[in-house]
Formats: sequence, structure tokens, C-alpha cells
Amino acid sequence: EISAPFPSRQLEGMPLRYAVPLNGDTIVAAQYAQACENGNCITVTRNDKEIFRTDAGEISPINPLQNLWTYDDHWVLETNLFLADTPFNGQIFVDGVSLNQEYEYDEAFNFQTINGQPFYFYRHNGKVDAQFDGQKIPLGYDDVPHYLCCSDSGLNPRARQNAVLFFGTIDETWYFIRIGAPAVFE
Repeated sequence: EISAPFPSRQLEGMPLRYAVPLNGDTIVAAQYAQACENGNCITVTRNDKEIFRTDAGEISPINPLQNLWTYDDHWVLETNLFLADTPFNGQIFVDGVSLNQEYEYDEAFNFQTINGQPFYFYRHNGKVDAQFDGQKIPLGYDDVPHYLCCSDSGLNPRARQNAVLFFGTIDETWYFIRIGAPAVFE
């Protein structure tokens, strides 16, 4: 059995905001039209005090603010930094530290937890691989479609509480893949 999707963390109203609890505090990520280098900003607050700010890129049909997560004692922010030459530019920050910069990823995207442990995809040296609980998973895909909208959104990875379902391509051949916690697919 494939587990249920995660409950929504999105708050009502504008601007786009996500909220998660962490050690009795409330962490909120919000997308604002404030001046940053390339346009909009995304801010993260802890109990209404700003603790992090990042560039959200240019105006785009893709939401810059992708999601907000917690695991153990960490908060995780995922954004898409839309730039004219790179519209799909996933960024993952753990406690305000960029995984893209730390590991020299071209892109990091679709963060989630599986059995409470961090999982995400990353692009490096032209290939898409994954990381789970600090361990690299060498997938070797040319692409894993993500951040797509409208009818193409059916190709985006699907986060489940104990699994991820996604499409990957190698040499223009499409594959459907399921990665999950032990016994999820039995």
C-alpha cells in the first residue's frame, strides 16, 4: 500500500504562506513582493521574528515558495529561483543553509521526508540523483520533471508519507519509479 499524502501546510489568504511547528515554536515561510536582487523575496519567521530571507527570482507562473518542512530539530525551505535563463532552479535550505551551495548542486528539489528522514532530488554534472537521510542514491537520470503546471503537473513527483513516486528519463526513455520505506510496496 502506498501511504497517504502529507497534509497541507499552506495558510489561507495572501501572500502564499506555509507554517510548521518546531519544538513548540511556529515557523512560517512567506512569499513577498519585497525588493531582493532578482525581484521578490521569501522570508522565514520563527514566532513572528524573521530568521531567514532569500531571493525568490523574477515574476513567474511557477510559485517561488514551494514548501516548508521540519524533521528532527530542523526546518527546511524549498524554493524555485526563477531566472530568465533557468526557469527551473530548485533551492533547498536547511536551517537557512543552502544545500545547493554546500554540495555544489546545480539544483535541489522536491524535498520531503520518508519515515521522518529527509529525502530530495538534486542535479549535479548533468544527472539527477537523490539523497536520503544523508546518503546519496545514484539514480543517474537525465531529468526528473518537477515544478510543472497545468496538465503537465501529473509528471511532477508525488510525495507520500512513506514514499515518493516519480518519472525519470534516460536518453529520451521514460521510467516510472517508486522509492519507499521498507514494506510500503509489499
